[in-house]
Amino acid sequence: HYFRVTSFICLNIFLFGLGETVINNGEPCSPKDTRNVGAVEEPLQAEEKNKSADISKQKEQCLVPCDAQAKILRGDKHYMCRNLQNSLAEYARSTKKLVRDMMDDQQSSLDFLSNQVNELMNKIVLLNTVILRKHLDPLPYKAVQSHGLDCTHIKDTVGSVSKTPSGLYIIHPEGSNYPFEVLCDMDFRGGGWTVVQKRADGIVQFQRTWSEYLDGFGDLTGEFWLGLRKIFDIVNQKATHFSLYVDLESENDKHAYASYDGFWIEDESCYFKIHLGHYSGNAGKNF
Repeated sequence: HYFRVTSFICLNIFLFGLGETVINNGEPCSPKDTRNVGAVEEPLQAEEKNKSADISKQKEQCLVPCDAQAKILRGDKHYMCRNLQNSLAEYARSTKKLVRDMMDDQQSSLDFLSNQVNELMNKIVLLNTVILRKHLDPLPYKAVQSHGLDCTHIKDTVGSVSKTPSGLYIIHPEGSNYPFEVLCDMDFRGGGWTVVQKRADGIVQFQRTWSEYLDGFGDLTGEFWLGLRKIFDIVNQKATHFSLYVDLESENDKHAYASYDGFWIEDESCYFKIHLGHYSGNAGKNF
């Protein structure tokens, strides 16, 4: 063991001393040797430069796709935002249209129901009027088989024997081609009045054609227009003189009248031009 340690120490000294001897006593390095050392260092520096160049190139290559990708992302973001805005605007428009359509449908339904209610109310009013008229109207609406020239003639002939009631009568004016039914008022101002028009509750529509006004329309037991041809046959009899009396009553129970002491009309070729006598009453001359 002692020998091994001693030998190890001596060996170390020897090698160390040999190294000093070589360094101190050796000749300076030749230029050839210097070039060899430089040749070793130059490839290392070139390799490091190549590595740096590669890294820079890789960075540059990385920057190009990164910029392109950033541009793509910005474009995608702008496209998505624009699509979102368009979608929101379209949704708002469609929602607004849907709400407007629903409101229009509801308004149409309300208008339809309102019209139905108004029609029902009008029918109720008309039915009440008919019921009241049946209970309160004393006229016996049944045609009496008694012929005369007109209501005045019937009153003068039949009324001389007994009381002539108001109601429906059949008359045959002279010059007329056929008899027809009329409503005679035997109570007003001594009786004998032929009713040519009656309007009370609006059941009958008076907006009619000329031909309908020629022949008459409506119901003699309710609202009616007797007809221009029949009126012409009545008032244009020989040796007769007729008066016209118009009785008006408003919805608030106000009464007005217009009376003319003469009344006759021309024939159909002159469109039944009317001729009136002296006026009296409170309805006004404009009437």
